Amino acid sequence: MKHREIEERVRYILSESLDIPLGQIKLSTLLVDELGLDSYGILEITQEIEEAFDIKLIKESAVFPKLVTVKDAADYVYKSMRNISK
Repeated sequence: MKHREIEERVRYILSESLDIPLGQIKLSTLLVDELGLDSYGILEITQEIEEAFDIKLIKESAVFPKLVTVKDAADYVYKSMRNISK
């Protein structure tokens, strides 16, 4: 799957899960400050992403604080998928 497709799919998942119009979710959108996600919300979204992409994301305290924007989340999915395919 191409990186751009992953970005769009992550945006769609966030849009559907949070009931926010897709057009309002940009790659630069902040997960906490703009979408209002707290740590529990990020875990819920992570589970939805795992199901959508059929992957298992590592939920390490060192990684999750770095997921600030929608792009960060999409990049993390992309890297995770590349690691699986190796």
